[in-house]
Amino acid sequence: MVGFSISILTKGRLECLVPLFSAVEREKGDNSTIPCEVNIIDDSDPEEQKRIQELCTQYGFNYYYFKGGISPKRNEAIRRASHEIIWFVDSDCEPQRGVMSAYVDTFDHNANISGVLGVVVFDGEKPFFWSVIEQAGFTTTFSFAKFMDYALWGPCANICLRKKDLESIGGFKEEPPYDYSAEDVDIGLRLNKKGFAIKCNPRAVVHHSTSTWLPFFPLCRKVFRWGRTDYYLMRDHYDMTFPEYPRFPFMIVLVGLASLIPGISFRMPLLFFVLVPVLLWFYKLLEKKSRIQDLCRDFFAFYLKQWYETGFVIESLRHSKFTYLFKKILYGTPQLTFEIPDRTGMALSMLLSLILAFFLQ
Repeated sequence: MVGFSISILTKGRLECLVPLFSAVEREKGDNSTIPCEVNIIDDSDPEEQKRIQELCTQYGFNYYYFKGGISPKRNEAIRRASHEIIWFVDSDCEPQRGVMSAYVDTFDHNANISGVLGVVVFDGEKPFFWSVIEQAGFTTTFSFAKFMDYALWGPCANICLRKKDLESIGGFKEEPPYDYSAEDVDIGLRLNKKGFAIKCNPRAVVHHSTSTWLPFFPLCRKVFRWGRTDYYLMRDHYDMTFPEYPRFPFMIVLVGLASLIPGISFRMPLLFFVLVPVLLWFYKLLEKKSRIQDLCRDFFAFYLKQWYETGFVIESLRHSKFTYLFKKILYGTPQLTFEIPDRTGMALSMLLSLILAFFLQ
């Protein structure tokens, strides 16, 4: 029987920790025959630090103060783990009853796997902006375990990984930007390349609060950082790249430069900028993948996603990697099947928008 080191990384978030600690304690009680410890890796301010230490004492959890980014803190969690399996749970999550049993069952019946990925369900306030976030695709990765048997990577908000396998590949990368972003993507890819499989279990569910995602400007900063980090993922896993259509932000730059040509108005890039999401929505409408009332949502979701792409384009140009602008990482053939309709719609929308913008300028 495997033992579990439940590792929770936090900085503040006291309002989230109380229900999280209670749920984790319940899971420990429901699986009392399984060796288990809970390690809290914290770098909160002194006042919050004191309160978190008191909570750890109350629940019998191990408290460790460690100053650093996400990856250094994850590596500290690996060093502090006493058991074979490390279960990473984000501090703004709350495990659903039975999640630990689901993980134990998967490891017991799959002795050769390196890890198990669970599902993250978002709960809480869901205003219009939340529908934009979902439509932009930023929550999809948290549901990988619902429709995949094995995953190349998964969010560390809810994932179990073997300590020895993590140690064998040197743990999480700590250099920027991995110290704060995409460390979960990179660790999953490196584990799989070494032959360490990550099994999915849709019954291993945690609930994630929407409150930590909803503030508009902090999320925009996060999305832009994800886009920048995508460049480094491509650099470090270039063997997994696949040809890609020209990215929208890059096309905006090209159309903008074209407006310097005599006879082409400065209105052309503006028209192109506005027409692409509208035509893409119309394409989805014809494909019955969107509705008339979804135009506003789809419009803003398009630009949120392009803000991510802008981060990638800027970072690629900053490093003079122009070929990256026509590449993307292919995480498996199912990705192609899933994305081809959308990529076709995007290509057609950009082409038609370019033609219309030229004639309407």
